Amino acid sequence: SKPAMDLLNEFEEREIISDTHKPVIAAYPSVLSKIVIDNNLNILFRTVIVGVEKNDSYYYVKIFNANGLKTVKCKNIIDTTSRNFSKKSLNAVVLTNKASETENESFELVSGENENVMYLKYYVAIDDDFQTARKKLYNFIRNKFKNAKLAQTAYEFEYYYDKTNITSSDYYKNPVKSFDAGFNYNGNKEFCFDEEIIEEEYDVVVCGLGTAGSVCLVNSAENELKTLGLETEAMIGGTQTAGQVLGYYYGAEGGKFEEIDAEVYENKVFAPANTVFPERILPDAKVEVLENKAELYGADLKYRAYVYDVTKKDNRVVGLKYLYNNKRYAVKCKYVVDSTGEADICYLAGADTLRGRKSDSKVQPFSICTLKMNSDNVESYYCDNGYINPNSVEEYTNTLLNTYVQKMFLKEKYDNRSYFSVIAPMPGMREGRHIKAIKNISFKDYLDGFKDVKPLFYAYSNMDTHGSEHAFENDVYIEWAVVSRLRKKVFAVPVSIENLIPSGVEGIIAAGRCIGVEHDISPCVRMKKDMQKCGEAVAELLTFAVKNSIPPLEVDYIKIKNKLEKSGCLDENNNKSEFCIGKLQDGTKICVNVDYYKDVDSIYNNFKNVKTAPVAIISAVRLNLVEELKKWLSEEDIALDVAYALAMLGDKSALPVIRKRVKEHPLMDTSSSRDNLLCDVAAIYLSAKLRDRESVDDIINIFEISKNNYLRNQYLFFSIHAIRKFYINKFIAKEKYISLTDSINNIKICLSEKEDIYEDITEQVKNYMKEVL
Repeated sequence: SKPAMDLLNEFEEREIISDTHKPVIAAYPSVLSKIVIDNNLNILFRTVIVGVEKNDSYYYVKIFNANGLKTVKCKNIIDTTSRNFSKKSLNAVVLTNKASETENESFELVSGENENVMYLKYYVAIDDDFQTARKKLYNFIRNKFKNAKLAQTAYEFEYYYDKTNITSSDYYKNPVKSFDAGFNYNGNKEFCFDEEIIEEEYDVVVCGLGTAGSVCLVNSAENELKTLGLETEAMIGGTQTAGQVLGYYYGAEGGKFEEIDAEVYENKVFAPANTVFPERILPDAKVEVLENKAELYGADLKYRAYVYDVTKKDNRVVGLKYLYNNKRYAVKCKYVVDSTGEADICYLAGADTLRGRKSDSKVQPFSICTLKMNSDNVESYYCDNGYINPNSVEEYTNTLLNTYVQKMFLKEKYDNRSYFSVIAPMPGMREGRHIKAIKNISFKDYLDGFKDVKPLFYAYSNMDTHGSEHAFENDVYIEWAVVSRLRKKVFAVPVSIENLIPSGVEGIIAAGRCIGVEHDISPCVRMKKDMQKCGEAVAELLTFAVKNSIPPLEVDYIKIKNKLEKSGCLDENNNKSEFCIGKLQDGTKICVNVDYYKDVDSIYNNFKNVKTAPVAIISAVRLNLVEELKKWLSEEDIALDVAYALAMLGDKSALPVIRKRVKEHPLMDTSSSRDNLLCDVAAIYLSAKLRDRESVDDIINIFEISKNNYLRNQYLFFSIHAIRKFYINKFIAKEKYISLTDSINNIKICLSEKEDIYEDITEQVKNYMKEVL
């Protein structure tokens, strides 16, 4: 077929297959994605079949994905799922320099491209699931290869067929032949789907065994609740395993996850994940510990399990329906934990959800990690790859296909010694859908001091947004991150029971990054340490609820507080705040332990200190020091920051200083510091906040000369923000405003200059402006 010939040509031109080296398997996803795009093939990721009926020579196929249930009518079904195989293997990469090539009925070991890299093909029983097969593989390496280190385990089984059992393209090991067979196959003459529903009953069902869900599963089972875990990936652990994010970034200390990590660090069968950072965790090392603990405490877990329906009685969730191993299950339970990361189960249950910022629902960018093997360890690499919406299956699929053909994945030429050894099977999404909880945490709550909160744990981070269009966020965020220049400030966020329970739906509770937080503070409530603490807190909460037959909201807070304090999950020492004022030569951050300055003298003195002036700005605003700020405005060395504090308080006496900054903008000279840039765009923002008619022409001029140059995007975005407000205040005529809007074209943001990744946001910006017409 033509697509298969295109695939072969790509393989040869990019030297993925070559006479000089073995096939570069890691390149397959990118090249296949290119062929899919070039041939306009219709593909939907994250989609499963949950029912099939045949009538009048047609199949009526019921499919489920992020868009919900849908019935598709077709004449043929091409079944390429792994059925009728005679044996299977779980493959792995091991680092060893003391083994020789071997082949027998149990395993096959062949040399890799580097002197100490070898590939292991380990045969397992036909009915082994991933957990069983991995356990056998890990023990095999321990017992058979004393000096070997496991570096990577495959995310899928490899299947083997007798010629009499060929099922479509699944028989062929040659990827081009397999691809071609798929195009030439006419479909199964008769497709059978098992309509039987297997019934089960549990205390707790944990949906999504990622960062939060894995700890929730283990802790719930340890507390003697009958617990089932369902995961769509082939492994437990989420971002830190299937997502290949090996290290930690911020997050609060303490909790059961530290006990788990301690066991992981002690495990010597696995290769180190970057020897420069010994605290980083190889995915397989954490998977083994989590699976062993789940088994030890009697939890049941199922991989490649897909929930497609929620069972409710009145307004209470009482069970789920899911697909696993081509069979349908109906499970009754007392509670469901939604730790899917996207609030998928809460959404299915009819709970209200939120997504992204209010202006356009946009969330933070996502990343896809790659792993690379060195001689004695494994390293990960990632950058921001773009923006993704997993709540629309079409958008999700198209985004991932186009991501796999980015320069960092699809190379002009390949060889086995270069680039990466595997792409993470799970994209790293920093933000997605959140539940509308009984109480959602907002950034304003932080500014107001989190009053009357009974925390289960503290999250701890800075505003790690990864986004660049700060002008389109809400004013509270802009005044914190841009005007006050406080994105480097790290602070604690208390998470309570009310933040975990979706409003209006009983019997279900959220864990992980989909809990009830507003977009403006969500970057602070997503770090891996904190999400593991969230899983522990939810398990403890449900333990009290189930064993005492009471709703989670009626659990005695003092009792659960004592339990969480005992493990370190809840620790008042985590309720702190720091501000980074620089770095040492080795990269160590220099931080001051400060929340806000609480007296006039401290604020004045810190206005004089360039490094701590950002904290002085917000402190002056908090104390409403209008008269003091007016007095300090005449001091040239602090006038700009003082003016910004005054403007945030709505005082127009700041305007002369702000106007001067607007007129003198350097328009993003590449030598300008980030703080200078923030001071420039803050002046543009504050001119609009104070409704300064005199600044309109200057800001329109900034708009005009900033277009079509991504180096000046911040000036463009903030001038657009200001122009929009000026139009609302009737400072700009409608015809002029429409003309400015229509002139916008080819606006791109740079996500990674190194990898040449840009995102076209022209329509997003135009829609932002058109919204007020």
